[in-house]
Amino acid sequence: MDDASKNSVPANGPKPAQPGAIAVFWKRLGYKSKHAEFVLYFLTISGLMLWDVVGLPWQLIQPTLAVHFVVSLIIFPLFVLPFWFSHRDLIKRNGRPFLRRTGR
Repeated sequence: MDDASKNSVPANGPKPAQPGAIAVFWKRLGYKSKHAEFVLYFLTISGLMLWDVVGLPWQLIQPTLAVHFVVSLIIFPLFVLPFWFSHRDLIKRNGRPFLRRTGR
């Protein structure tokens, strides 16, 4: 067999590339993420609990502040930022002018 026949394309054409598992996960992540939604709700509720208007005693504010701080520094970037970036990719690649105009 010569080199030309090894590199030739089959008669029915090249197979289209299948999206990888990471690409499929990234696209699916852009539509809805329960984890990101939960983190945002948790941070909202724990942040509201820290307001002086609520008037919680220091014994409850101290652990709430610690958990809120840890979640916002570690869990938020792990779940919310990937969702946000993948969602932005979906909006940028969408052909509908309304979504492109309002999503920027």
